[in-house]
Amino acid sequence: MSPDHESLCILTLLQFARTAHTADAMDEMADRMWKEVLSKDPRVDPAMLAKVRIVNADPANFTVALMLRQYHLIMDLHYRLLVAAPGTEFITSDNPVVMYNQLMAFERHGSSTGLASKGLQIFFPLSPAHMLIFYDPAVYGCEPRRSAHTALLDSRDMDQLNVLQVAAALENVYYSGPTANVFRAVEAGKRYRRTNKAKIIKGPE
Repeated sequence: MSPDHESLCILTLLQFARTAHTADAMDEMADRMWKEVLSKDPRVDPAMLAKVRIVNADPANFTVALMLRQYHLIMDLHYRLLVAAPGTEFITSDNPVVMYNQLMAFERHGSSTGLASKGLQIFFPLSPAHMLIFYDPAVYGCEPRRSAHTALLDSRDMDQLNVLQVAAALENVYYSGPTANVFRAVEAGKRYRRTNKAKIIKGPE
C-alpha cells in the first residue's frame, strides 16, 4: 500500500488499457451490446442496423479513464518478479498485459478476469529476463514466500507463460533471441487465440 505499489498497479493497468487490442475489444462490446438492445426496438429497421457499426468515439481514452478509476481493485493482489529459467527468455506482444484466472477456467458463461474476480492473475513481461505477475493470495502461493522474486527453473513453465502472450496478441509477438523458442510458443498458442474479443450473453427477458 505504498506510493510505489500504487504506481505499479496504475502502470500495469494503463499498459493493459492503451493497446489496440483493448480498443478493439471495447468497440466490439459496444457494437454487439447496442445492436442487441436496439433489435428489440420496433422503430429500428433491422436492415439498417446490419449496415452500421456502433463504436466509441475514442475507445483507448475511454478504457484508460476506466482503469484510472478502478486500479485500486488490484491493490489487494500480491505481486512477484519472475526471473527467466536459464537458457530461456520471455516473449512479449502488442498486448502484453494478460489477465488470466486458473481458478475459474471452467467458467464459460461470463468473465472471470474482472479486476475484482477471485483467482485473478496478471502477467506483464518487462524484459527477456523478467516478468511481473500479480496474483490472488487467497488462491495461489508463490515460493519462496518471503522473497520479492522467484527464479524459474523449468523451461516448461516458461513455455506456458509465453503461450499466454501468443494467445493474447493482436498481431505481433516480440522476442530478443533464439532462446525464446518463439515458434514453439506460437504453435502451442494458436488454439487459444479467440475469434471474438468480447462476449455478449443474453438472458431471459
